[in-house]
Amino acid sequence: MSKKDVLYVQNAKTLDASTVALNDITIQPNDILKITVSSLVPEAAVPYNKVIAGTVQANSLEIMKLEGYVVSNEQTIQYPVLGSITVANKTTNQLAMDMKRVGICPTRPWMFVY
Repeated sequence: MSKKDVLYVQNAKTLDASTVALNDITIQPNDILKITVSSLVPEAAVPYNKVIAGTVQANSLEIMKLEGYVVSNEQTIQYPVLGSITVANKTTNQLAMDMKRVGICPTRPWMFVY
């Protein structure tokens, strides 16, 4: 066992895991949001999704920008059909709920923002 392993598990039995909490992080300028809309009627979701030609599997920043929505300094994104959407002081879950409320994809949408 290496010294790193020993330090990693040090006090493991006395650690109170209930104190670990996930904070809801709000969306910030220059964040890249990946928004996917699905529907029972797939054709109804098409206008709300970005379609990138080909299936590029890369983790480069440029690919992420092409496939996602970059948050502007004014804390907005430009979204198909809906136009400019304010994302200031919202979490990704709050944004998804807001977008559903304004009428995205009329036939029972599923939306994921991450």
